[in-house]
Amino acid sequence: MNFVFMCINQKTNFPLLATYMNTLKRILVLFFVLLFQTLFSQNLVPNGDFEGGSCGQIGPGGGGFFPWYTPGDDHSADAFGRCGNRPGPSGGCCRGGAGVYLRFNDGSNFVEYLEIRLTQPLVAGQTYCVEFYAATRNNTIRTFVPTDKIGAYFSTTNITGLSNTAGPYTSGGTSGYVMDKVTPQIVNTPGNWITKNSCVKISGSFVASGGEQFMLIGNFSLAANTPCQDGSNCNAYAAIDNVSVIAGVCSPPPPLAVIANPTSVDVCPPQCTTLDAI
Repeated sequence: MNFVFMCINQKTNFPLLATYMNTLKRILVLFFVLLFQTLFSQNLVPNGDFEGGSCGQIGPGGGGFFPWYTPGDDHSADAFGRCGNRPGPSGGCCRGGAGVYLRFNDGSNFVEYLEIRLTQPLVAGQTYCVEFYAATRNNTIRTFVPTDKIGAYFSTTNITGLSNTAGPYTSGGTSGYVMDKVTPQIVNTPGNWITKNSCVKISGSFVASGGEQFMLIGNFSLAANTPCQDGSNCNAYAAIDNVSVIAGVCSPPPPLAVIANPTSVDVCPPQCTTLDAI
């Protein structure tokens, strides 16, 4: 109270005090903007970094890396890192993620998918940023060649029972393994090869229709439309890691700058403490 009494009874420079108050308001605005961004930047993908789980394949009923699963018995994915298997680049990410086939060279159009239920449905009209990392598996038994065909599809309904038969998501017959009847909301950029030497970032933004709560990651193209980096009829297999779905665009705007002029204000000179704006 003595401090307040001293300030009131001193000759106060009101223009400088007004400048200080304006600076303080800008700082508070910045604080609440950052707080809002933090609250609404929650990752909607449970266990997006593939932690925990058990040594075993990921199937329709789950398995390694709960709560991830696959849309059918024919699409079981591999839970790397649970059995000492490290498929990704040495010392890099994707070494403990989950693995899926993106292309098979036997003409069957066989692929695999990872599926997850988001923590909450997507909101209609809201833009979401989707990101994950992928690397072609290092394997001494079978040679895998990088491809650029991978993406993410969001559905309002759980996709189950996907197999080598005609259905609402596939062409049926030998192509029945591939969900080529759907249009994935996120598609990897052509030429962004999923290499063996580094983890490749796959990202994109899209506006939700509303109610989407199930996400599938994999290849949504037939083998004939899935190129191999070396031009061969290859096998392609990728390890997936660090999956996120966050409200907002993937490229955030520049940070809000708070500039004080002057940068140093004496609220009530000469006896009060100097306040510096940074």
